[in-house]
Amino acid sequence: MLRLHSHAFYLYSAIVGLAIREALVGAGRHIFIPLPPAAASASAYSTLAPWQIHLEAFRLVLFLFTISCFYFGCGLYFEKVHIHSEALVNPRAGTDRPEETATTGNKKSYGLDFGMGLIHFLIFFAWAIAITDHSRYSWGVSPFLVFLTAIFLYDLVWLVVSARLDSVEEIKLWAWVCAFFWFIGAVVFFGVRAWKNDVVAEEACYFVFYFYLCGDVIELFSGKPFFLKWILKALPSHVAGSLN
Repeated sequence: MLRLHSHAFYLYSAIVGLAIREALVGAGRHIFIPLPPAAASASAYSTLAPWQIHLEAFRLVLFLFTISCFYFGCGLYFEKVHIHSEALVNPRAGTDRPEETATTGNKKSYGLDFGMGLIHFLIFFAWAIAITDHSRYSWGVSPFLVFLTAIFLYDLVWLVVSARLDSVEEIKLWAWVCAFFWFIGAVVFFGVRAWKNDVVAEEACYFVFYFYLCGDVIELFSGKPFFLKWILKALPSHVAGSLN
C-alpha cells in the first residue's frame, strides 16, 4: 500500500502544481508585474480597473492558502486512515513476506478516498482559472465564489459516500467545520452586499475563510486541536463525547 500510495500522490501533486501555476500565471501577471500607463494602455491591462487587480490579489492569496492547507490535510488523512492503520493491523506490509488480510473489521476504501480526493483537486484547478473571471451570476455571486462553495462543501459529499465506512469518523468533523465557516462567509457576503457593492462584500467574506485557514494551519503544524477544542466547549457534553 505504501508503494502504491507514493505513486498515487504524485498525481495529486501534479494537479496541485498545475493549479498553482494557473493561478500565478493568470492573476500573478496582473499583480506582480505592474506596467507604466503607456505600456498598460497597449495591453490587456487596459481592460482591468484597479479594483479588479485588488480583488484578484485577495483571491490569489485565498486560493494559495486554501490549496496548501487542503493538500497537507489530505496527506495527513491518508497517512492516518490508510498507511498508519495498515502498519498497525499488518506489520508485514512492505516486507518480502506475503501480506496478511486484516481481520479487525476496519472498513475503509483507498480507491474511494483517492477518487474523491482527485475530484476535489480538479475542482481546485477550475477554481484557479476563475481567479481572473470578474463576471457575476444572480445575487452578485462570482464564478470564484461558486468554486469556493464547491471546495468547502465537498467534504459533505465525501461524508455521504463514506457513510458505511469507518473512515467517516475522520471526515465528519472537518466536513461540518468547513460547512459552518462557508455558512458564516455566506452570511457576511450577503450582509455586506445589502449596504455595499458586490466586490466589497466578496472581499469581506474572504476574512472568514482566512480565519478558518489560520486555525487549520495551527492544527496542521502544531498537532494541537484548535477548532475541536472550542467546538467541544460549545456543544452539550453528550454530543461532544461522540465527537471526541
